[in-house]
Amino acid sequence: MSDLVNVIGGGLAGVEAAWQAAEL
Repeated sequence: MSDLVNVIGGGLAGVEAAWQAAEL
């Protein structure tokens, strides 16, 4: 279960990082 949470968390972090990079 923790592995799935880590994968989802990592995906959200990547999306947020890409979104902020696009704003800049």
